Amino acid sequence: MNNSPALLAYLGLALCSALLISCDGMNNTPAQPPATEQAVERTETQKMHAFMDEVYERNVAAWPEWETALGRKTDQQDKWNDYSDAYADSQLELARQDLEFLREHFDYAGLDANGKLSYDLFVFNIEQALDDAAWRRHEYVIDQFNGQVSDRFAFLQNEHTIDSEKDAEDYARRIAGLREVFEELARQLRDRSDFGVATPAFAYADMIADVRNMTSGAPITDEGRDNPLITDFRSKLDALQLGAEGHAQLEGAALAALRGPFKEGADALMAELLYQQAQVQDSLGVWALPDGDDYYRNRIRHHTTLDITPDEIHQAGLDDVARIHAEMHVIMEQVGFAGSLQEFFDFVRTDPNNFYEDSDAGREQFLAEARAQVAEIEAIADQYFNILPKAKLEVRRVEPWRENSTSIAFYNRPSEDGSRPGIYYANMKDMANFQKYVF
Repeated sequence: MNNSPALLAYLGLALCSALLISCDGMNNTPAQPPATEQAVERTETQKMHAFMDEVYERNVAAWPEWETALGRKTDQQDKWNDYSDAYADSQLELARQDLEFLREHFDYAGLDANGKLSYDLFVFNIEQALDDAAWRRHEYVIDQFNGQVSDRFAFLQNEHTIDSEKDAEDYARRIAGLREVFEELARQLRDRSDFGVATPAFAYADMIADVRNMTSGAPITDEGRDNPLITDFRSKLDALQLGAEGHAQLEGAALAALRGPFKEGADALMAELLYQQAQVQDSLGVWALPDGDDYYRNRIRHHTTLDITPDEIHQAGLDDVARIHAEMHVIMEQVGFAGSLQEFFDFVRTDPNNFYEDSDAGREQFLAEARAQVAEIEAIADQYFNILPKAKLEVRRVEPWRENSTSIAFYNRPSEDGSRPGIYYANMKDMANFQKYVF
């Protein structure tokens, strides 16, 4: 899944160790030490890493979307993750059990340097998740930035491959299964609103527009175009070269899923968004949320790991702005710009020569230059890194139907075996976001 969705922030991302444990959740059985000892006595670090490997595999098996993202095809490939609050609570309890097991069964003093790093990361991520858990209802269920809805479409398009009839059947079942995902989002929207937390008012127009984009086109509406999912499904199905009867049967299943359960779930979500749009007040800061000041301090700890105050962060920002301004005065002299610093800012922001053209040609120019830079990096990467990714890296434009609900740029990770590339996505809805000097 991409850098990633607010729905998982409270559960998976904070539990994750970059080296050892899952980024998306766990199932219902705490990890245990390996059942049998090897003939050769293992070190304390090896024993601990075996435990962490089991945690990782358990976590992967608990989240069907993560299995698919890794390129693993299992009997869960027709399912979505469980996004409910109840499931999140169960995962936090498992995290507590894993943390307790780690501390009781492994001697920190007996670990080597790598083992101590693994241990510390494991502890840090779980402790952070437990600290964040009290603030789960403060997170926005849907916003205009993190693609909590549109990412489901992108997941099917980019990560659910179809190499067999079974894969196609699973794809159609996942389309139908989006009803439960969307209905859960609607339930959480209402719960958070009742609690006093709603997405800022300015975000609703984009959020609603994205849901409409995803629920338009044949077979849901007749607008002279196909829905993006059925377009993707047909192109993947064509590659299987099935007989006419088999092709028609599978396509019929996807069409029925879109017309029926998918639309029902999307309608429920849209109804809740429209209801909240009519109720929501003008946007306020975090301090206006329930216990907003304490939540703000939690966010500081989460993002900085430091126990510092908002005022200290503000002052650090002011100091850094002063430093940057001083450096920019030097640059102004180097380039021969005659004017004030504010006039220089205006020049950088407004001069047409600093931007790519806001046209298809301008977008292609940006993509071509980005791809050329990737090629340059790949050509010399082995001079700086001992281990290189198996997968290739592609640069793509964010599809127009989901431009309203993604950030300016983000990354879609490759499959575990490298057969599916990593994808750098650029949101090119507004080319004013892409200035040439960035390159």
